[in-house]
Amino acid sequence: PAKPPADAPADGPDEHAECAIDNVVGLRELLVAIRCVHADKTERFRVWVATALLPLAEHAIDGGPLPPASVGGGSKGKERVGKRPPNLSEGVMRHGLRGMTSQDVSAVQRMLTYAPHFDETLAPLLREARAHAAGEPADADGREPAKHTFSRRELGLLLRGAGPQWRSCLQLALVRALPPLAPEPSTEATRAWRESAPTAGTIRAFALLTDAIARLQLEDAWQLSPLLDGNELMERGVPKGRAIGATQAALIEWQLETPDATQDDARRWLARRLSEEATR
Repeated sequence: PAKPPADAPADGPDEHAECAIDNVVGLRELLVAIRCVHADKTERFRVWVATALLPLAEHAIDGGPLPPASVGGGSKGKERVGKRPPNLSEGVMRHGLRGMTSQDVSAVQRMLTYAPHFDETLAPLLREARAHAAGEPADADGREPAKHTFSRRELGLLLRGAGPQWRSCLQLALVRALPPLAPEPSTEATRAWRESAPTAGTIRAFALLTDAIARLQLEDAWQLSPLLDGNELMERGVPKGRAIGATQAALIEWQLETPDATQDDARRWLARRLSEEATR
């Protein structure tokens, strides 16, 4: 079957999966609220499919639970998601949604696997933002919540793990964080859900997160490359093998903390690192 139109109106017929999800959750409206809407129709389609498949994401194709995914380090933003058994969501896409390409399947699986990695970063922000939406003080001093929660390094590494699909992973993380609707939501119940403190707080938390990403200029963090390549690292005394990758990963972390650094700055950083290692 053909793909559901990614630009179908939210009040249109309920015949496509995207419209069904949009009518129930109002996700397009929520994404506008956090200023994280995809211009690319293909990627928006993939987000809708991932949203529909969320209930299946943690189940293996044989019905059992999946082990948690491990994410390895990478110096070029190409984090490696640890292999897991085939899961139910992938089986549905490959054998039940015939209109999906292999690229679509891989991209949706990437979102389903990586979106949970936002949970730890978002947990304190969600608590504070929901308390704020409910009229409770964020802390003993009544300060605004979470304006300084994120370090550039921590947030940059999170986005690098998600890679070029970080916006899609963030959108899916929003869906996962939203409070549940009533079993049979009516228009009135859905409106009350959208205006409730838990929902409003969730939207506020994600808006603060996207604001932090923009303020810290991290939209392209996943493309950041080490200022010193492997050949130069070896010329300056880094042993061949795993030490090169470890040094480049540490260099990337330092670059995230020092966004205006030059190659000469990186060489001085490397000299200090090698000197410290020699004295251990």
